[in-house]
Amino acid sequence: MPKLDNREITKVDLPGFPKDDPAWVKMRKEPSANGLMQVEEAKLTNPNIGNTRIGFLLLADLIQEWNLTDAHGDLAQITPENVGTLPMKALVKLQEDVDFDEVKSLSKAKKKP
Repeated sequence: MPKLDNREITKVDLPGFPKDDPAWVKMRKEPSANGLMQVEEAKLTNPNIGNTRIGFLLLADLIQEWNLTDAHGDLAQITPENVGTLPMKALVKLQEDVDFDEVKSLSKAKKKP
């Protein structure tokens, strides 16, 4: 039987971390409707929310697992705040690996009469 959420999960090695202690995430390559609803809810509660914060929200929804730890050595929670602490090189890599083409095409199709 098919899985309800059959979006592909891929492992991404993150740049900006030591080679002897590499960082990685396992993430979905395309956002879910739930992830997009979280963005819409954030926009409703905070109309001045910036694109960067929206990006962190989406990435936190897409990331399913990572090997990053907090200051105590415990596995860090996947939250928009923690995503925002990643090095810029890592954030750029993650954004490049997300497939927003499908979302854009659906959005354009919806706007057509």
